[in-house]
Amino acid sequence: MARTSAQPIRWTVRPGSATEAWGESGAQFEHTLREADVVKDGPFRTIYRVHFASNDWHVKHCKVRGLRAWLREWLRPAKAELEFRQIDEAWRRGVPTVDAVAFGVTPAHLPSDSFLVTHTVAGAVPLNRFLEAQLDSCCEPKRRIDFAALLGSFLARIHHAGLKHPDLHPGNILVRYDSGMPKFFLIDLHDVSFGRPLSRRASRRNLTVFNRWFSLRTHRSDRLRFWRAYVVERLRLDKQLVVDYCDCRGLENDTRTSNLRFWRNRLTRSLGVSRHFVRIRGTGATGYMPRALHIEELDKLLTDPDAPFRDPTNRLRKDSPSSTVAEIVLTVNGSEKNLIYKRFRSRSSWQRLASLFRRTKCLKSWLVGNAFLDCLLPTARPLAAFERRRFGLAGDGYLLMEKIEHAIDLRQAIEKFDKSPAARRHEIIKRRLDLVARLIRQLHERGWSHRDLKAANILLAPDPNGIERAWFVDLVGAHRPPWLSKNRRMRNLARLNASFLDPTSLSRSDRLRFLFCYLNSAFVGRAGWKNWWRGIGRRTLEKVAKNRERGRLLT
Repeated sequence: MARTSAQPIRWTVRPGSATEAWGESGAQFEHTLREADVVKDGPFRTIYRVHFASNDWHVKHCKVRGLRAWLREWLRPAKAELEFRQIDEAWRRGVPTVDAVAFGVTPAHLPSDSFLVTHTVAGAVPLNRFLEAQLDSCCEPKRRIDFAALLGSFLARIHHAGLKHPDLHPGNILVRYDSGMPKFFLIDLHDVSFGRPLSRRASRRNLTVFNRWFSLRTHRSDRLRFWRAYVVERLRLDKQLVVDYCDCRGLENDTRTSNLRFWRNRLTRSLGVSRHFVRIRGTGATGYMPRALHIEELDKLLTDPDAPFRDPTNRLRKDSPSSTVAEIVLTVNGSEKNLIYKRFRSRSSWQRLASLFRRTKCLKSWLVGNAFLDCLLPTARPLAAFERRRFGLAGDGYLLMEKIEHAIDLRQAIEKFDKSPAARRHEIIKRRLDLVARLIRQLHERGWSHRDLKAANILLAPDPNGIERAWFVDLVGAHRPPWLSKNRRMRNLARLNASFLDPTSLSRSDRLRFLFCYLNSAFVGRAGWKNWWRGIGRRTLEKVAKNRERGRLLT
């Protein structure tokens, strides 16, 4: 190693072709970073891409923020130095990763920031971005099958090398195509551990972390191909390892449990100040919004939240004693957008007093909307939520959301084709009911219940690619129970069934097909469907009788 003393950072440079170039770059390091492209910026690290003297580098700025980070840096080497050593060890064990050029530490008696410089992997992108881009080479069936198998073999070799990555997600794997085949590189190694080849239990725990992203975005057949390739490669490398194909079911169950725990821990993050959300205050109201958004008219809304409802140019979509909904136009991040603006009325002193002990409908809708997006359940994106408060008691609440363009609710989508030819009507209704059934199955699989799951709260609309999708709206009735029982799931389905009491809207055959699709009968069989059918029917009659007693209209 060669050391350079370009103050105020002390550099340790790997001997090689880049030594001279980095020595010159290190001398003017601050100027170099000012001219660099910011790849990622966060409270604990910032990553730059630097072009200097025909070299292409990535510079990771590791920041020491908070008491925990300060103590960690005091008890062990700087994070950049630690990752520099981990990269060397990974290469020694045959794990493809980035090439480290240098690391730098500010000379001081107390822990301080550090910097790691690595060569840019030419033509590589993070695996999650690669898959989300839906590249043509990955969409072809054969390419997709080969990709899943090669990725499984790559992870098997990593585990056999004794490398355990505690944050093994697709963003920490780079992929590029060489001669028509994908090649993978593992990055972000500062917290990895090395040892003997991972055991069956340790491998499964590590793959559970890796599978959390894929379980929500990829088909289970692709995940099965990945698992089979992983098992074959591990058994080839280690004849003593005990692992079989049946472990894939346990892996899927562990992934679901891990995801539910992960989402539960992040549930209330939208009701605080963080790198994702910020608190907003005005003379008329206070609330929350995403940190990345900029709404030019926000100050006016916070000063007089009721002004949009008095503006005759705004279209009122609903006006009831409990809430008012209007469609307004605001400038969001420099462009005008059609938005939905909802007011939750505070109708009694009891509601104001109850806000001291529980969340208001406005804040609950804001929290659940962000939680739905967090677990990839489609809903209108909430942009801001704020409330009038007096003496600590909540008054009217206001929720600003994106508008789902060209949307109709489920009942309209079913009744729209009443006069169409029977064959065409049957085909369209079946496709839409299957779409909604899969959506509700996802809702329940991800731990959510919706006690007001009526047809008016499910919208259908084409996405930017012209494919029809379904969205959840009006999330006041949604919540995440500690355990989602069969009875609660039946009640959700019964509430939706009660929206179609008229037998001319949906036949018994349509309802049965919906139930089969919800139960995923093609995969798990149709055993037990009669209990579901009778249970949903009984709870539907209970809901109808309850609304009739209270004099409420059933929609």
